[in-house]
Amino acid sequence: MRERRNSTAAGVTLVELLVAMGLFVALGLMMMQLVRGGLRLWRTGERQREVVERYEVFAETLVRDWRLLASASDRDPRIRMLADWAPDGDFFRVRWVRQFPEELADRRLRSKSTLGPESRVYRLGTPLSAEDEEGPGYLPTGGLAEVTWVAVPDDRPGAFSGDLRLYRGVIAPPGTDQGLFASEALESKESVRALCRLVADGVLHIGWRFARAGASDWDSAESFWDSTREELSSEVFSAARDPRYGSDRSQDIFPARVRMTLVLDEGADRRTRLAKAADRGATEILVDDVDKLGKVTNGDLLKVGGEWVQVASVNGNRIRLQGRALRSTREESHPRSVPVRKGRTFVRVIEIPMGREAY
Repeated sequence: MRERRNSTAAGVTLVELLVAMGLFVALGLMMMQLVRGGLRLWRTGERQREVVERYEVFAETLVRDWRLLASASDRDPRIRMLADWAPDGDFFRVRWVRQFPEELADRRLRSKSTLGPESRVYRLGTPLSAEDEEGPGYLPTGGLAEVTWVAVPDDRPGAFSGDLRLYRGVIAPPGTDQGLFASEALESKESVRALCRLVADGVLHIGWRFARAGASDWDSAESFWDSTREELSSEVFSAARDPRYGSDRSQDIFPARVRMTLVLDEGADRRTRLAKAADRGATEILVDDVDKLGKVTNGDLLKVGGEWVQVASVNGNRIRLQGRALRSTREESHPRSVPVRKGRTFVRVIEIPMGREAY
């Protein structure tokens, strides 16, 4: 009897075994949650890093293009700036003339351009191919070139409605009948692709504001610009030209500051879809999984298909709206399963050293 009691006391009861198994299961679940949370944080960090890297690839080039904007103080009729909509209203165009001081600093470079294959330099009206870059007759730029940054709708198969592709174009010398300010230049998506080089895919929005020196805030800034004040009407561009100056180009004006707002798509894991169709005039949308959009609060902007809307409040997967057809988009009816995206927003304010006003 004594040996049996000792043997029983040394063993593990069923209750103790169940408790131990429960503890191991609980610890395993906790470890799984920690690993899953760590993986989620890692994916978020990687996604944000990739989006930032996509932006940084071209951001400095864009900033340099603006900071080297040439003003018309020397009355060169080739120097100008124009920011307006394409004739069909499908995309916004920004064009200006920038300096290339490195070409003027070295007299050996004045006889041929150093812009490289990303630009188009014209010789007798014919664009040079890459093989011709070192050939005779290479037309000098004079240290100036026309530059454009323009985002056009992505019409490739499989692209979402509202997706944009960002292009940069450089043509030298300025002022030719085949340049970026020519009447038929940049009037369609096809002409943009023909004259420009692709910079970035997955663009949800790019917007511009142009501030004069006396502008107190960005609300009073211009959304269009015409340095000559001859192309755009006074209803569009508020700075009317003084008729006393006639065609005197020294009276052309250029912004003191430019603000760019760029929104890039963050990928499939930051994208949800409409769970229910939304008609025009609807003040509420229902999505499949609002958590995929990240943190969404009052005042945030979302892109539903090709339309930008503003959030009033969020209740589960139901989002109430306080504004529609924002950022120059059109109010539309959206069928079920249309993508809903927030994107990553970058805002850059660029000071223009050569900005000037004639008044």
